[in-house]
Amino acid sequence: MPAAASEPVVTPSADLPTAEPDAEQPASEPALEPPTVEAPAPKAQTTTDLVGTQYGYLTAVDTGSRTVTFDKVEWFTGAAARKACKADGVRISDSAMCNDYYIRNHNPKLRTATLAPGAKLSLQSPNDIMVQLETSLEGLVAESQNRLFILTFKDGKVSRVKEQFTP
Repeated sequence: MPAAASEPVVTPSADLPTAEPDAEQPASEPALEPPTVEAPAPKAQTTTDLVGTQYGYLTAVDTGSRTVTFDKVEWFTGAAARKACKADGVRISDSAMCNDYYIRNHNPKLRTATLAPGAKLSLQSPNDIMVQLETSLEGLVAESQNRLFILTFKDGKVSRVKEQFTP
């Protein structure tokens, strides 16, 4: 029997199963839409506009894709450290912080950058803080937790990762 002119005609999609309308659901209601599938989240961008020397705490090292993810911070020493502490309202005491160095982190954004082929990776020697020991990417993974690093960028990639001494 053809549908009345005031009722919309619902034509089932070829890839959806058909069913008779429910007695409780009038045939004039629109058919249910199939669920939408969200696209997977995009991967973190590994190209960067960072140049030169940057400071940051490594939060992840991916040996497969040769990328580092880090929380970029600002590093100050000497008079610049005291000035930055004052600007941030940090009390200056006799400790090394604010007198010798200061780390500012106003932005929690994490950045991911690709390591350049042949990038130099080093950690402080456990026996002498003034000595840097070359390490592998796997060594960086094992030893990077809660340590500050200097990252050197060249052509949008990290060419050097060096641990920064903090008192």
